[in-house]
Parts: sequence; structure tokens; C-alpha cells
Amino acid sequence: MCMMCSVRFNLTKRRHHCRACGNIFCTVCSSYLAALKYQDNKMDRVCQTCYDKLTGKGKNNPGKKLRMSHPHTKKSVSKLRSAVLEVKARERDCEISGYLQMKDRRWRKQWLEVAEFALYVFEKHEDVSAKRSISLPGYLVIYPLPESNDKSQFCLTHPGTGSVFFKAESEEAAMRWVEVFQNAVKLKSTT
Repeated sequence: MCMMCSVRFNLTKRRHHCRACGNIFCTVCSSYLAALKYQDNKMDRVCQTCYDKLTGKGKNNPGKKLRMSHPHTKKSVSKLRSAVLEVKARERDCEISGYLQMKDRRWRKQWLEVAEFALYVFEKHEDVSAKRSISLPGYLVIYPLPESNDKSQFCLTHPGTGSVFFKAESEEAAMRWVEVFQNAVKLKSTT
């Protein structure tokens, strides 16, 4: 599913990765080109958010013309961002799901699900919408953490988006999550 407009992928609607953030988008939502430093300033496919950050262009820049509606959904682009991540917990088959402590700025207990090579983050398992999703291909799984003796902690890191730390209830639980994450970052499915 596109992380901008929520269109489902099939044979005619292909998925594309933003080369800056690594998230998955449809053709329309990733139809921007920007110079990427890690590719020696080569122009490559990026999403609108990364395009705006990398070029300094955005809604207030008259030189940049935004689409008024998205061809797949016929919704306005501004309304699409608020509709992103409407994926219900336990609505689909998951590789793994459960509560973990998650730290991007501070530690918080979150309900996490890994499905379709993406990590969906919910406040609670009853939540209607995921508050965040992370496309896992392109990430590196670090386990055990070199700076910690705690074997229940592990990390996902990406050169464009930084690191997210996780803590499971036990070393065994951490190893199960790490195995699923390692398969997802390599586009291997266990189901």
C-alpha cells in the first residue's frame, strides 16, 4: 500500500521506493527527482516530502506546482496525508505482532506488527489506525547492540532516516523479532 495515498499495489499499480527515506509509494506519489548526496548527487526517484526537504521547495514556493488531485483516489493531496496509515491492527496476516518498547526520541510501549515488509506502529492493539509505518527494505538490523549488555534490545537503522531502538520482554522474544526484521529487510517472507 502506498504510504502517501494508500492505494493498493497490483500488476498495474507498481510500488516504488523513495531513494531518500526508503518508504514505499505508488508511481504518482514518487514521481519527483532530486540529487542525492549518498549517490554522488545523482538524480533519483524520491517522494514529495523528501523532494521538498532536499530542494527547499514546497507549497509556498511558486516555482513548484503541486497536483490538485491524485489520479488513483481523486482526493486532494492535502487530504491524502491525513488518510495515510489507516491500517487496522490485526486486520491482516502478520509475520509477527506484539508489544515492544520502542525508542526514537524516548521509550514508549507500542503495539507493533510486521506485514508485507513493513512495520506498523500502533499505540494499542485495539487502535483503528497505525500512527506510523516503516518500510523495512533498506534498513539494517543491529543485534546485539554493541553499546549494551541487554540482549533484549535491538535496533533498526537506515542511512536516510536514522535509527529506531526496540526492547522486548526477553532475549528469546527479541531474537524472534530480529529474525522477522532480518527477513523483511531482505524481502523474504516467512508466511
